[in-house]
Amino acid sequence: MELLDGQCDEATLSAFGAEVSELIKLGQYQDLADRFGYAVAFERKEVEAVEEDIKRSLLEAGEMATISKSVVPSIRVFYYKPDAKPFYAAVECTLPLENAAGELLVSLMVFATDRKRIVLEDVVYQGL
Repeated sequence: MELLDGQCDEATLSAFGAEVSELIKLGQYQDLADRFGYAVAFERKEVEAVEEDIKRSLLEAGEMATISKSVVPSIRVFYYKPDAKPFYAAVECTLPLENAAGELLVSLMVFATDRKRIVLEDVVYQGL
């Protein structure tokens, strides 16, 4: 998704992280893929890749693992040094799991070339 001027501040990027987390919690993978794309889809359709990777990550956590609907995810924003182009910022969303020890780690990247873009980078299980 292309970002407008003024959409790269910490509060706005955190809001994008909250939006992505909510779309994942609700299982709205089509909306997620349409809005943010998916960097590691490779030859797969973005929506199918997102869903497959989330399901794979949950299976890694355990057969009964689900994303907690009641616990607010943790969201952190990191900025790269100016010489790290095309990388501008990263948004890390940590979604707590139920029936499993660990969490779902969701990464968004902001790329800065001639325009700034935010993209869903990856979804992985992170054990505790």
